[in-house]
Amino acid sequence: MATGCSSTASVRDAVIDATRRTTNEMSLRLFLSIPFLVEAETVENGAGGWVRRASYPELPDCRAESPMIETALEQLERRRVECILEILRSGRLPPVPREPLADCDPEGVLVRLGFGAQVTELLDLSGSKICDKLKSLQAMNF
Repeated sequence: MATGCSSTASVRDAVIDATRRTTNEMSLRLFLSIPFLVEAETVENGAGGWVRRASYPELPDCRAESPMIETALEQLERRRVECILEILRSGRLPPVPREPLADCDPEGVLVRLGFGAQVTELLDLSGSKICDKLKSLQAMNF
């Protein structure tokens, strides 16, 4: 049984490694289509109320908090996009823990979250072109 598990892990690791080798060629559309793990919890705040916390632990500083889970998840989704854009603007590549989803709609997500045309126009750029364009838009507050 352990052999089957390690074999499955080896295949998964090989797929992730292949994806990482090609991340320089990935477009913003693909980076925004990567499924990240979500963690959510309800915790008591100091005033006797409750707050919902959500995070994408695979992305640095990507978390949100709200009294309502729906609001926390919406804020978290916006923060996920901001994190990916900030990482790319700095010249680094976001983590790619899984293959991008084929049935994702990054453009719809950007529009729903209120990102302007300046961001949606970047969806099909890749590599250094994304970084250069984001640096030229650095004054833009995501």
